[in-house]
Amino acid sequence: MTKKQLAELRKILEDERDRLLQRSRDAFTTGVDRFVEGGGRDELDEASEDGLKDQEIRLQNRERTLLKKITVALQRMQANEYELCESCGDEIGYARLKARPVATLCIKCKEEQEQDERQTVEDVEVFAPSKF
Repeated sequence: MTKKQLAELRKILEDERDRLLQRSRDAFTTGVDRFVEGGGRDELDEASEDGLKDQEIRLQNRERTLLKKITVALQRMQANEYELCESCGDEIGYARLKARPVATLCIKCKEEQEQDERQTVEDVEVFAPSKF
């Protein structure tokens, strides 16, 4: 991978990290404001807000996971391991990293991992007792 390509991928990762961190700060501020303004709600308002909070928590969990992956990717870059597959050691490839900058597996190893996961699910379904 060229230095230019690596710099481009670093910028993508850093920009996404910064966006996620800003979103987290904004969500915190909005949450504090909502808490302060919270008077005069009925049960329907509270139920709607609970649903929105649940959705927001799921989104925050996904974003927290992505933020961790970005941090790992930047650390791998620093260690000159970013473009290497964690499983087989082959190059991941610029096109794959451009599409998924937090990828840690080459396409071959990722496909094998997904196949193993599908097989595990199928095995569980075969041996799980039927509910009906």
